[in-house]
Amino acid sequence: QAALGRLLETLQIHPVSAPQYRQFCRGDEEDPARIKTGEESRIPGVRDALRALARAHRERARSRASSAERDIRQRARTTLQLVRAQWEADTRAAEEALQLADELNIFLAPRQQELTVRQGAFYEFLQESVPTQIEVRVGEATMHARNDISKYLRRLGNLHWATLQAVVRKGGAHVSSRNVHIDLPNELALRFEEPVAVIWSKHILASLRKRTAALGADYVALVGEVVGWAKGQHARVTPRLVEALHDNLAAQTKDLASIGKEAVDELKKKVREQLYDKLVERVRRRCEAFVKEKKHENTGAKQRILDLFHGELANAVADIAQPIATKVLIDNYRGVQEEILERFRGYKNPLEAARDSIVTSHEDSVRRSDAKRRRKVFEEADAILAALPGDDQ
Repeated sequence: QAALGRLLETLQIHPVSAPQYRQFCRGDEEDPARIKTGEESRIPGVRDALRALARAHRERARSRASSAERDIRQRARTTLQLVRAQWEADTRAAEEALQLADELNIFLAPRQQELTVRQGAFYEFLQESVPTQIEVRVGEATMHARNDISKYLRRLGNLHWATLQAVVRKGGAHVSSRNVHIDLPNELALRFEEPVAVIWSKHILASLRKRTAALGADYVALVGEVVGWAKGQHARVTPRLVEALHDNLAAQTKDLASIGKEAVDELKKKVREQLYDKLVERVRRRCEAFVKEKKHENTGAKQRILDLFHGELANAVADIAQPIATKVLIDNYRGVQEEILERFRGYKNPLEAARDSIVTSHEDSVRRSDAKRRRKVFEEADAILAALPGDDQ
């Protein structure tokens, strides 16, 4: 309907016979003698109409061309002004850095997830597994110490009954006339300190060092993958910085396999001191009760004394020593645990550190490069803007 309406608005009708039309096409209308009388006015009317249509067509074409030219000039001008404004704002470096960070985050996402899982397992090992392992190992050490104590107490059976009687009367410690030193609390404590030292050095500390070194190796390996990604970016990213970060991390984590002091002698001393004080009290109290009941006298006194040693005193060592040894080992472990956590806090998140180093380095590089190019861009943009004709031209 719209097309039909436009057609009707511009439609012109000029009645012309076929002979006249042929004459018009041949140009016979220019020769009045060859045009039939009475119809001369029709041909010039057609001619004027066609000329008017041609002029209107040319005018529309010129108008469209002029409008297109203005549009092109305007687009060129606004584009150049935008480019110049962007260089003036100095946002290109930040925008490129943001784009690079987005791409790098996509690459890092699965690796960050993997690292989080490994960190979670490691911290669970520190918080739960090691204390449980200490309790189990101390229980095993108690069994070992009980056997060693039994062997020592059996050897006391070779002493004269009077020597044993003197030991009981003096609360568990005596030096015989033959210079035989008997110190039950000290001897019982000594039998327990060595298994505890073995627990620490061969089990707890060794396990801690192995797991700590493994997590450090995971850090280094994951940052190594970031180095590979950076190298794959070719000229876009300079991998030297992240390579240096990788090498530094490898050097820092190298000694994680030896973290924590052996401190075996110090550990033995703590166990012996704390255990000895408790045993002195227990042995003295039990010996005093034994003497008060006069079980150290008369027939069968030696056997009763040995039964006291093998029974109540041997069991007392297990009852007293196990919680003391557990506490000493837990306290010692907490110190090493804090040392480990402090070391890993120093590493922060190695993947995020590598990403930030790459992005920051790239942004700085682009900004330095742009500083050199900015003046040239301004000069070229200004020259083009000055050369552009005005909209009235």
